[in-house]
Amino acid sequence: MSEIHKSHPEVGIIPVSRHQPLPVSDQESGLQAQVAKISQAVRKRWLWVSAISVIGIVSVTVYTMTQPRIYQSRMVLLVTDNSSSAAVGLEAGVPTIQGNNLSTEVQILRSSSLIEQALASINDSSLRSSPDEVSSNLSIQQPENTDVLQISLTGTEPEKIEATLNALGTTYVNYSLNSRVSKASKATEFIEDQLPKAQEELNGSANALREFRQSYSLLDLEQFGNTLLQTRQGLEDQIYQAAIALEQTKQQYQVLQSQMAQAGLDPKSSLANAALTEDSGYRDLVNQLRQIDIQYIQERLRYSENNPIVEDLIIQRANVLALLQQRSEKILRRSVSASELAVGTIPSSENSVAQSLNSQLIATQVQLVGQNTQMEGLRYTQNLVAEQFREIPALQQEYAELQRQHQLNSSKYDLFLAKLQELELSQAEEIAPWQILEPPFLPRVPISPKVQQNILLGFLGSLGLGIWVAMLLESLDSRLKDPEEVKALLQLPVLGMIPRIDQPTGTRISVDSTHKLNDYNFSCFTESVRSLAFNLSYLSPKHGAKLLAFTSAIPEEGKSTLTYNLSVTIASLGYRVLLVEADMRKPQMKHYSHKASFPAIVPPFPEHGLSTVLSTNRSWRDCVYKSKTSHFHLLMAGGVPPNPMNLLNSGKMADLMKEWSAIYDYVLIDTPPIAGLTDTQSLATKVDEIILVVSLNSAPRSTVKRAKELLEELGCNIEGVVINRVSSQQQGYYYKYYNSYYQTNNSTENGVLKM
Repeated sequence: MSEIHKSHPEVGIIPVSRHQPLPVSDQESGLQAQVAKISQAVRKRWLWVSAISVIGIVSVTVYTMTQPRIYQSRMVLLVTDNSSSAAVGLEAGVPTIQGNNLSTEVQILRSSSLIEQALASINDSSLRSSPDEVSSNLSIQQPENTDVLQISLTGTEPEKIEATLNALGTTYVNYSLNSRVSKASKATEFIEDQLPKAQEELNGSANALREFRQSYSLLDLEQFGNTLLQTRQGLEDQIYQAAIALEQTKQQYQVLQSQMAQAGLDPKSSLANAALTEDSGYRDLVNQLRQIDIQYIQERLRYSENNPIVEDLIIQRANVLALLQQRSEKILRRSVSASELAVGTIPSSENSVAQSLNSQLIATQVQLVGQNTQMEGLRYTQNLVAEQFREIPALQQEYAELQRQHQLNSSKYDLFLAKLQELELSQAEEIAPWQILEPPFLPRVPISPKVQQNILLGFLGSLGLGIWVAMLLESLDSRLKDPEEVKALLQLPVLGMIPRIDQPTGTRISVDSTHKLNDYNFSCFTESVRSLAFNLSYLSPKHGAKLLAFTSAIPEEGKSTLTYNLSVTIASLGYRVLLVEADMRKPQMKHYSHKASFPAIVPPFPEHGLSTVLSTNRSWRDCVYKSKTSHFHLLMAGGVPPNPMNLLNSGKMADLMKEWSAIYDYVLIDTPPIAGLTDTQSLATKVDEIILVVSLNSAPRSTVKRAKELLEELGCNIEGVVINRVSSQQQGYYYKYYNSYYQTNNSTENGVLKM
């Protein structure tokens, strides 16, 4: 690659827009950028972070270790009330459990009387606490939808906690047993007092019912009345259904009469009805149907509907109804024959229609007669039932009242007997309704303070506080700390980003590519300088940009080191490069003139430099260091003049710059910082382009902004900005890759530069 650049300096150069930032690294996400800022702040303010973290951890540890050790033990108590007195519903002044709400029981267990009773049962006085202490440290909680109470006690002495909980558990169980026995005893006394009265009332109601039956010779008067009532209701339903059917048949009959009238026929319904009433057989069937209905009502009051006698009457009634239907149809057909129709009034073709209407009319009349007969029979039967119902004396009500009273007295007496047996059995069992499911234990591990947790939280909290303080100090620091801040502040194209390196004294990029370079030369620093050189190659001679001045806002921003290494890199590409050190107040290039790393031809007057050339008639050629292996020349500042600005602003300096521009491909001028000094301002308008070098964590924002404003006020051409001392987290993947690559291959290639 070096041969290509030497013979064709412009081949392989990728031109970059002069007014767009160069893609020197991949864009990082917002989270990665924030993490990088925090990491940078922590590394920069590591003393603050360490001090705050240590102080926080020590404070939390001391506080935790000086706190008293608090222990806790607990037991689980099952609270139920399955006593017989509770089933009877006789509380006898003792509260009973209602569902899962144990708030009353909790208050009872926390009462001072039970606590004092439990403490009094502890034989060892050394394990006995005060009632107030136990009450304040006692916790009773009920899990949701359970009949269980979790009882816990805290304190500083484990043995005393266990002994107190054991005493409380025994006291609570004894209290539940005593409460149960007390309730059962009071309930037993109440039942024994009421039982003779219930026996007397039961005997009285039984005697009254027996005397009533004997007086009126009745077996079951209530069943008789109920059957009669059901029969009346059934008749009412049948009459209602029969009335609906009769009305529908009448409407159908009227429709048929209307159709026959429209056809010019005479139905002669009055003659048909007269024929039915005059027929003796029809009248006999009607009377027979009524007798069957009367007999059915009488037998239905005595027997159920499934009785054979009642079922036989139902069959007889159905047969009579069928005979009545047939008799009616026969009489009507004989009385209203086809010959009686006015046949001569209609054409013979319509006789079939007339006969059809006549048949329908006869069938409807038969149905109507049958329904009228059924309705008359139902109403007749209804009147019979009503008369029998009114004839029933008030005995039924009296009989029903006697039965109800007897049943109440019998149920009351049986209930008292059953509950009395349950209470006697409960008293004999003597089982406490409350049980200890989990007994208390001897606590060995304190619940407070939690040493490990407190120390861990203290460490995390103090570390977080230290990081927060570091970020706060970082935010109060007005210096530029991130490349994005530089871009946002200056709004200039970024020509390159140079990473931060730990450069030993006297190390630099060698101008001799055949010699082994120093330990950092194959890091991302080298690649960053080369990338900057490629970007500046766009300012080749054909573009007319030969004179390039490098300046910064304040001193110590690495401008001279960058300018020197950039000049060496451009010269290694085959270009003729002259580096002019115009910073006469604080020259730095003398550190780069050692022969070990700069094999140069020493000029006749090596102690002289730019100040000598500008103030005397000494030729600049006699003061230039020339590399033996490349086209790199160096003109150092020389001695410190009394007024460097006058020399740089002189006409001779302008003539020299024109001469250099004609001889060299590139002339790089290392100028002093522009802020506070007028040296750079005198040269800014004489060069083709000026490049601003900004070092991170060095210059304040206001100073850098003011430097740009000064350059803009002078009207010079600002090519862009070079960001120096970029951290590894801010370099992006590209330079990280090269740094890792060269570190892993440094041992094999031993630092040999391959172009």
